Amino acid sequence: MPAAAQAAGVAVAAPAVPPPRISIHQQQQVKDMATPTQTQIARRIAELQPTRAAMAAAMSSYFQQHTRKIAEIDGVREANKKARADGSKTVPMPAPLPQFGVVATVGLGKSHGVMPIAEAAHAQGLPIVILVPNHKLAWEHAERLAHLGAVVYRGRREPAAGEPNGPPVDPGPHACYRLVQVSKAGDQNHRPAQGLCSKCPNGMAAVLQYVTRDELRRQRAEQFFKTSGINPATVPPCQFLYKGLPDQLAAPILVAPVQAFSEAMAMWREVDPETSFLTRETQRLVIVDEHIPMAAEVEVGAGDIQVWRNRVDGMAERLDRQIEFLQGKNAPTQAETEELEQARAMRALTPEIDATFRALASKIAGDIPIGVDAGRIIKLQKSVVKAGGSVAGTATWEKIGYQRDEDDFFIPLRALVTLARNLAAGSARQEKGVLFAYETSPVIEWARDKGSVMFLDATMSQSMRRFIEAKGGTIHNATADQNMRVTRVTGRLYSRGDVRKDDYPAKARARMDDIRQNIVPRLDSPVAIITHKAYLKYSQEAHQADDAAEVAAQAFESATGIPIGWFGKHDRGLDSWGGRNIALVGMPLLSKESIAGAYACTRAAMIDCGIPMPEWDQVMDKEKADADGPPMPVMPEVRAWLVDEYAQGVAQAVGRNRAVNHPRGCKPLQVHLWGGLQTAEMDAAMRCYGIVVHDRMRNPNSAPGPKVDVGAVDEAIEMVLATGGAVSERSVRGALVGLQRSASTESIRARIRDMRASGAIPAATRVKRSDAADTAESVCAAHSDNYAESVASIAPEADAEDASAHTEPQKQGQEKITRSEDATAPNSYKETNSGNSAQCCGNPNPQTQGQEKIFLAPAFDFDFAFDFSAGAATLDSPRLQPDDEIADMLAEVAAQIEADLAREDDDPDPDEPGPKGPSGGRREPRGRDGCDRCPDIAAAASAAQRTSAALAHISYNNPGDGAPPS
Repeated sequence: MPAAAQAAGVAVAAPAVPPPRISIHQQQQVKDMATPTQTQIARRIAELQPTRAAMAAAMSSYFQQHTRKIAEIDGVREANKKARADGSKTVPMPAPLPQFGVVATVGLGKSHGVMPIAEAAHAQGLPIVILVPNHKLAWEHAERLAHLGAVVYRGRREPAAGEPNGPPVDPGPHACYRLVQVSKAGDQNHRPAQGLCSKCPNGMAAVLQYVTRDELRRQRAEQFFKTSGINPATVPPCQFLYKGLPDQLAAPILVAPVQAFSEAMAMWREVDPETSFLTRETQRLVIVDEHIPMAAEVEVGAGDIQVWRNRVDGMAERLDRQIEFLQGKNAPTQAETEELEQARAMRALTPEIDATFRALASKIAGDIPIGVDAGRIIKLQKSVVKAGGSVAGTATWEKIGYQRDEDDFFIPLRALVTLARNLAAGSARQEKGVLFAYETSPVIEWARDKGSVMFLDATMSQSMRRFIEAKGGTIHNATADQNMRVTRVTGRLYSRGDVRKDDYPAKARARMDDIRQNIVPRLDSPVAIITHKAYLKYSQEAHQADDAAEVAAQAFESATGIPIGWFGKHDRGLDSWGGRNIALVGMPLLSKESIAGAYACTRAAMIDCGIPMPEWDQVMDKEKADADGPPMPVMPEVRAWLVDEYAQGVAQAVGRNRAVNHPRGCKPLQVHLWGGLQTAEMDAAMRCYGIVVHDRMRNPNSAPGPKVDVGAVDEAIEMVLATGGAVSERSVRGALVGLQRSASTESIRARIRDMRASGAIPAATRVKRSDAADTAESVCAAHSDNYAESVASIAPEADAEDASAHTEPQKQGQEKITRSEDATAPNSYKETNSGNSAQCCGNPNPQTQGQEKIFLAPAFDFDFAFDFSAGAATLDSPRLQPDDEIADMLAEVAAQIEADLAREDDDPDPDEPGPKGPSGGRREPRGRDGCDRCPDIAAAASAAQRTSAALAHISYNNPGDGAPPS
């Protein structure tokens, strides 16, 4: 790389290095090592057989335990049935079978291990349900189990439409006429079948058409149409609830996405076809294949609480009518008497409900801690349950209601039950005017309460392990070595960045160019790449198109012959890249807000299961990302949890190469980790999932910059005080230059604040001076405690991913001209040390021996030169007249500084910024010299500021000049 380009921090593609010439025989040897032979494959299968056999035996053993447990439950149920008939005492049901976990190396075949279990269950007439993350994996399981009659669960679908004026067509067994509303109900945390479907006109029409033996349901449906003024003959009946769903739930072997799981799916019910009576009910063995979330986040705002309050008035009116009707009964039944008591109890609670919600909404809107109102909510929920106002986790005022005038539904947020439980457990989270509650996954709840659940996960999290073992379950570890060699490429983060910024498309194109030009040539074929979807999507001109990422991936593969995918789609559940070398460019990283939400989800689920986890204090180890990684939690428990989450993702993505099946005699598959979290703790976490980093190399397009010296700030402050100067950010920076040490802007400011707060140094003062610069500075000081800090705050910031460039050693006697903020190089995550002799000095000729170093103050383009050969410099001295080269250089620097000041910041944000993350956009207009509050006077101050700053730096680098100017 040319010295000037390297010194300027410009990324220049490394020159192509021709591969070493090898003979044809050597080429054939390499090819033979890379391509497994049938003998090598057979040998590897034999090597893995004991591990696979042990895993299959462990899974079979758990199925046999489940079989015995079902027999025990059936026996107790039958005995209790006879006891009730005889009037004898019944016995309690047996304790559930604790859950079981299988942790298998990626590619070992845990999913295929389900087949023997399914065959055994089919032979014994026992039902099972297999839960997977998506429909694609569901169909893969169903294909393997097709000979056993496996059925894939399918959700609601659009009704089939016939031709205009054509004959009527069958809408299909999964037809739903309210897909939009069902989706909205799910988003609002409702279970559609229990809420919306019970109020849906299509569902009511289906009752009249398909239900024949339940007269009460038919009467309610008829009353619904009468009250709504709708002719049932004009409403097409729902097909899903009465055809599609029952047929699927009746299948002994059911494969379904985990999001569709419910208690109805976990129980297998046999019904007499003649009488429709339930003849048998059996608990299914639940097999969860792949990772699942332990909880979901529910967001509650002041507006949601207001919706609840609005429902309270309507509830009170209905209760009044209900009470009046029931009181008019001459001979009420026992059920009607109980209903009247519950209605009165709920009516008496309505004032407290409204008052509690009013207080809660006020505190949420004002971002005030809930405090004692948490106890009120918990007590209120208990009273509502006792009064019969909460059914299936839904409070009365939260129920979905049909609005016949608009032929639509009122769908409020369902959260009170969850909120009360979270507040009681201490797992709720309040932040920025929003209250967050967490609902434990139905699968986790079922495993906790009913048991007979088998979790299969190649990268089972530490939290899931704790859950299984805390509830009396066991975990089988099926691990095998993977024939691969992992190289970590450091020096650049490759974070996703903030897609909301205007310049993101340009950044995305630059990243894709980097992958094509610098990463692809270093990879051995065959290879596959996984990176951020945003890189692919926004590199397209038509990046707003839904298929922009797919188009970019196809174009990339057409041009390079290398398939490329992205995190979130191709890093899990993809088996088509087996035997390929893998390159991960970046990794999914979470913002602080996303970390808080994800950790709170896991914590809430664990607490709900009786497993304590500490609350996060939300303290991070740094403010912004650097070349090694993003900000990380300081709290050890949370940090360990997050690193574990990151390591799981990397292990899953690397596992797409199926290196566990790659024979030992072949050349190891190559894995390159470009960027991402590059710390020792991350490497240790990856080792827990079978990923060992063998080699480390520096990214050729980034070079290490100067690191922060921990004691540099204190030493610089001591130097300023020793010379009688005033401590400020500018004077400390000057001292750091003289000491030839470095520190970040944040560390300088933080240390000065701490020392001022403790009284070690006096507080900042405003000094009135006669010259224009000091007058302007004192005016700016009225708005800021330290004007110099305001000036420094607009220093151009470089991409936090790119580490600073090295400056080449100066020849003896060569003059070095640099900007002072570059000499006091900050952290790579804040600023980049991009200024140096090659960049600032346009003179390529060596300087004469004996000349001293010249330092230019930041953002000050003064138009005179200095000669330190004799005494102090003055503005009137003839020795200060510039020659043409230096004048041209200074003009160039000034133009560059002005361009930097007008440039928009480009600080990369950690990946996947949450909705509350930092927003994009440009800075507010600032003055020429950096004071964003006083642009009108900034120009008047510039000349004297440049002179003062320059003299300050001169004095620090010319011994004998005396103390720096105050």
